[in-house]
Amino acid sequence: MAVPLLVLAMTISPPVIAQISTSGSVSPLGIGPGSTTVTTTDRIEIGNTGPGVLTVNGSGVELTINDSFDGQDAFIMVGRQAGDGTLSIQNGGTVNILQQNSAGDDASLFISDPQIGGTAAQQGTVNLNDGTLSISAASDAAFIFVGREGPGALNAQNGSIITVHSDNGLSGLRFGGSPGADLVQGAAGIGLFDNSDVTVTAG
Repeated sequence: MAVPLLVLAMTISPPVIAQISTSGSVSPLGIGPGSTTVTTTDRIEIGNTGPGVLTVNGSGVELTINDSFDGQDAFIMVGRQAGDGTLSIQNGGTVNILQQNSAGDDASLFISDPQIGGTAAQQGTVNLNDGTLSISAASDAAFIFVGREGPGALNAQNGSIITVHSDNGLSGLRFGGSPGADLVQGAAGIGLFDNSDVTVTAG
């Protein structure tokens, strides 16, 4: 009498690597792969000459723009004139955008912004999944612009934390264009916040 043989198939997921990684058009060069802590005074552009992706993944993994130079804003741009851009902050990863001078410079996250007058940007997307995003300015404005001059999306879920703070200026979270931006067709911003905290303060 034949005895049936039961075979169980198991799928084992590869381990999650805690690191900062990039693909495609991300400037400046040299951010990742393999780094777990990066501090720079450079402004970061994702999707400048083509599609680009920047991922900050894992507990203790941290990317910081710490700018104290007078006359220079601190910012990350996601989705430029030539390519879609995606910034992902996940599994306990952290991104900080800090402007600490006294000259009245800003700290900002631009989601879909070409920085070229009258030219629509490509899609910009920022995803947080158990991630932290902090934007802080000492002497001027701190902002997140979603869909400033193109289609932009900001998504936060699974206990993510977003804070925007200015010590001595304006702060805000804006969707779909902004004062001072060029009016372009297709500028639109959407946001999805699920089980996450968003705090915007000034003063």
